[in-house]
Amino acid sequence: MIQTEIYGEVEGMTLIRTWDDAGNYIRQDGTGVLYAEAIDPDFMNRTYTETDIPIETFEEPEEGEIPEEVGVPEEVTEDAEPEDADGSVPVPEELV
Repeated sequence: MIQTEIYGEVEGMTLIRTWDDAGNYIRQDGTGVLYAEAIDPDFMNRTYTETDIPIETFEEPEEGEIPEEVGVPEEVTEDAEPEDADGSVPVPEELV
């Protein structure tokens, strides 16, 4: 269910926070843009509709752990450039 609350006040403008308490994105009516939460000046009178699209959450990796999204390459692809002994990549002859 969409929830709203007064978020605060900035330079005399009241800010309204809007979010979905089920943890789904909300869609701004008129533009179709998705938001996890929206904070708008109250005079904008923006409206939002619930979606069934869950907000993605990410777990912080433990210290020293490599996140799965980053990972470590398991093998070098065949089209990778070979490195010289000093770690540099040779320049193709047509570019020299």
